[in-house]
Amino acid sequence: MPTGRARSASTSGKWTLQSVAMVQTRLLQIAGWTCWFWWAVADAAAEGARNRAPNRAAQVATAEPETPRDATWAQIPNAWYELTPEDLDVGEDRGVCGINSLTVSSEASACRLRIAFPEGRRAVCSGWIIGRDTVGTAGHCIYNKGAGGYARQIYVDCGQEDACEASDDTYNAVKWVTTEGWIENGHAEECSRFSNDGAVIKVDRAFRRRDVLTVEPYTCERNMDFTVTGYPGSTGQGCSSYTSCVQKTASGSIVCPSSMLNGCGVLSSSTLDGCAGMSGSALISSSSNKVVGIYAAQRMGFICANYYAFLTEGPSEEGVDIWDLQDALE
Repeated sequence: MPTGRARSASTSGKWTLQSVAMVQTRLLQIAGWTCWFWWAVADAAAEGARNRAPNRAAQVATAEPETPRDATWAQIPNAWYELTPEDLDVGEDRGVCGINSLTVSSEASACRLRIAFPEGRRAVCSGWIIGRDTVGTAGHCIYNKGAGGYARQIYVDCGQEDACEASDDTYNAVKWVTTEGWIENGHAEECSRFSNDGAVIKVDRAFRRRDVLTVEPYTCERNMDFTVTGYPGSTGQGCSSYTSCVQKTASGSIVCPSSMLNGCGVLSSSTLDGCAGMSGSALISSSSNKVVGIYAAQRMGFICANYYAFLTEGPSEEGVDIWDLQDALE
């Protein structure tokens, strides 16, 4: 009997040692898995940080339910301003800096945007067809912190010389996005806020006239000629009495690198002259016929000029990654 008890004790000790070893092995495995998990989390966070930049996509916004007045604006484009025949474009075709360079045009790729913000403010901007159902424009056209943030409703009129007579070419926007930089800095006073002033809008169906413009990153050359096409509105800043009905095109040049305004990260020109309402128009290189920038602003400070955000590809502090904005809406 004593011998049997000794053998039992020995066997018990043996199993105890094996159990301890198994527990240690399992703990090491758990520790390894835990380390791997947190490494993966940290790596994903770092990758996200690398991909996030002021020129890249912020959170996507979607359209809210229409009100009866929204529906009226969508169906009768000139109801936006409640126009009368006396209100139609008169006077010289003059831009904000007094350059008589605006001419009537009928580019199928150009669009007028009618925008309603949450706090009741309405606005008109321009844009251009960048995909089968997407439009490029300026960030300030769809996101205004002082008007409640992202727009509530957007209507898009494309390919019309007179956008106030659009019918089959009026589209409802379903979602839209601007850049991280515009969300964060668009309300600031610094001129650099316009560097990231870009956006993309997705509409409810494919465009009937698919005149899609090709985009490419802006590269600085000594002197380049450009065109900008949009729907100017009256601003009282020296522009003619425009109503945002009639499509106009401006032609002019941008001299590089002196066009980079005081380190603001935008292009500037006094000869490529437009007006409010043309914000969001495509800056098209006359040599390549490709979009390299976005019409962003007029008259910053005491300098009379027109300002353009330029296109960049990949994370950057300056410019607009229009490709990343498109991807965000897929």
